[in-house]
This record gives sequence, structure tokens and C-alpha cells, in this order.
Amino acid sequence: MEVTFWGVRGSIPSPGPATVRYGGNTSCVSVRLADGEIIMIDCGTGARKLRHLASRRVFGKGKGSATVLLSHAHWDHIQGFPFFGPFYVPGNHFTVVGGSHNAELLERVLERQMAAQFFPVQSYRNMGAQIDMRAVPEDREVRVGTARITAHPNPHGPTQVMAFSYRGGRQGPGLRQRRRLPRKRSHRGHDLPSTAGRSADSRLHLHARRSRPKALTWTVLAG
Repeated sequence: MEVTFWGVRGSIPSPGPATVRYGGNTSCVSVRLADGEIIMIDCGTGARKLRHLASRRVFGKGKGSATVLLSHAHWDHIQGFPFFGPFYVPGNHFTVVGGSHNAELLERVLERQMAAQFFPVQSYRNMGAQIDMRAVPEDREVRVGTARITAHPNPHGPTQVMAFSYRGGRQGPGLRQRRRLPRKRSHRGHDLPSTAGRSADSRLHLHARRSRPKALTWTVLAG
């Protein structure tokens, strides 16, 4: 499994000398599985960097396919959607996956940000590639190649987002992606220790949070 971070910033892109080390683009991570399947996690402005690599391969020839997991529809997680070049190449196929509680909302938001007032291309349905929207029920497993993906509800301010977990074949626990957790022990009926405990046995854990540089610590590999 190969994991690449194309954007790690929140809220808005922040290019400049202060962000050179980790980059200034907003959320976008790609995961290449052992069987060659490609999964994109969120589609912030980092997707624009990913497109340059993808367009030189099968995606540039209209023969590519990938799954896009969108945790939620805040701007920093969808800003790069209209700028991802492979979406415009006929023959490519993408499945955009969101949580069952916000799939229709997600589709409307993606349509709305490409309205004539905001973007020259209207509707993701006219981008060229086949783009399918899929709702994943909470805690139900779906297949992407050899990977088994489960969506878990996760509190994020006044709303919920989807945290995704991945298991590959017989390898056992693989990768967990989780949005930031509030500091309270419970939030809108969700038990936070239980939510965090889902990633306890993961070999690779991606967790988004706000931190000051001096307080930032990374625990990426475990087990």
C-alpha cells in the first residue's frame, strides 16, 4: 500500500515560505493498493497536484478508474473537485463515496460549486468522465478491489463527517482516516473513546486536527 499526501491544510490554501515543508494545499490523500486500485481521500486543492501525475498514466488515456472518498463537503475538502484533470477525460470512471446521511446533500453541493456564477463548466455530469455518486451506510462494509472499506460517523462541530477504515485482503487492520475529535468525552450521542478506539489496531492512522507547531506531534505507525 502506497500513501501520498497531496494536501494537508485546512480551511483555505496557504502557500508561501511558512508552509513549504508540508505544502499549502488543502486535504487530498491518495492510496494505491497492492492490486493497483487507487483511492482518493477528499478532494481539496491538493487534487490539482495529483492530477498532473495521474494524467501522465492511464487516466490521461481515458482508461483509468478510482474511488473518491469524501468525508464531508466543507470547502477545504471539495475545492479541488472542479480542477482534477482526469474528471474531464472521457473513458475514465470514478465512484465518489459519501456517508448515507449526506449523499444527496453532497451531490447538490458539488453541483452548486460549479454553477455558472462560480465556474465555467456547469455540472460534474458534463466533465467527460463517468462520475457515479454512492452512499455508504454507517458501519457497513463495501469493497474497492481487495480493500474492505467501512464508514463510521464522526462528530465535527455541529455536523457529522465520515471516518473511513480500510482492510486489505488477509493483512488484517490496515489504514484508518479520521477527522478531528472534540475534546469532550461525548458529542451528540456518540461515545468519543469508542470512536477513537476504532483505530487502535490500525497499522497506519491518518488524523486531521488543528495544532500549533510547538504542540504538534505525529503518531503515524502503530502495531
